[in-house]
Amino acid sequence: FNKFSWDKNKSNQINASSIKPLEVVAKMGSSFGNYQYGYTLYQNGQLEDCIKFLKYAADHGNYYACHFVGRALYNDRIGQYSLAKVYLTKSALELKDADDQYDLAFLSENNEAITWLEMAVSNDKKTYCLKVADLFRNGIRNGLNPNSSKACQYYREAIESGLITSSDDYLRVGLYFYKGEGVPTNKDRAYNCFRNAADR
Repeated sequence: FNKFSWDKNKSNQINASSIKPLEVVAKMGSSFGNYQYGYTLYQNGQLEDCIKFLKYAADHGNYYACHFVGRALYNDRIGQYSLAKVYLTKSALELKDADDQYDLAFLSENNEAITWLEMAVSNDKKTYCLKVADLFRNGIRNGLNPNSSKACQYYREAIESGLITSSDDYLRVGLYFYKGEGVPTNKDRAYNCFRNAADR
């Protein structure tokens, strides 16, 4: 019944009475059952309870389980960051998950963090190009050192690809280039950002 609900995306059919048989199947050792049961607990915010089931599926080669158990472990409520990194790394590499790649930068040091951020942009430029530029401009405490060259590269890419949409973002990026704050001074680029901000 849960497999049917899963396949048909009928999450409202996964309820208190239907979840019990799934728990039994998971405890019998079904890798998919562990993933589905753990995922359902995760979706219901039961992070402490979902971990052992998702971990079982993850340890049996389910990379989606790696993603969700990594997310649960990364949550501040659980705070098992070194173990979260192990599982998020698997889903980041195998599923090319940009969210996991971005978050792994916060669990890594300078060169490794740079690699993760570049991968996140490569896999989801629209979501992460501007965010990554901001991270390179500011750095990450006890991790990524500020890098004005990389910040400039990703701000430029965000501007040229039309990924900045709000006037506020154009204004603040323009000010960075105008004042040389975290990026090399470039008044032409600042002018274009101000113009785009004004147009909006």
